[in-house]
Amino acid sequence: MKRKPTANPSSLFLLELIFAILFFSVASAVCVQVFVKSHTLSTEAHDLTQASRRAEDVAELITASTSLDDMKNLLEDTYSDSVEISSEDFTVFYDSDFAPCSQETAAWQLSGTWSLNGQLLDVQLDIAKLTSGVDADVFYQLPVKHHLQRRD
Repeated sequence: MKRKPTANPSSLFLLELIFAILFFSVASAVCVQVFVKSHTLSTEAHDLTQASRRAEDVAELITASTSLDDMKNLLEDTYSDSVEISSEDFTVFYDSDFAPCSQETAAWQLSGTWSLNGQLLDVQLDIAKLTSGVDADVFYQLPVKHHLQRRD
């Protein structure tokens, strides 16, 4: 009578070990993806928070102004080296940490376009991330409406 060949116990152990390694490698790949996604979301949330704060800072300057020239002067005084002001718009440049900087080192830009209807100053603030000096899509927007009047 012939004996049936049985599996070697060491080969079963190796097979079990291969399955365990496969399971843990798949689980670790999923965990790495979760951590990368959470880091991406955290970075985006930080950028959005900083963008909204910088837009609110400029909005406060706009609402503190009593005239269009006063608004331009306030922007120029506050952001002396990092602002460009033209006849109907302005741009403030920020570095990657959202500190005001020159255009050459800018990673973010806040653009404001205004229209004056009588005493109503209407300003649209847009913040965009710069990539290789090219404008990207608008990351954050804040409309500001301010009634200009002399304060005594």
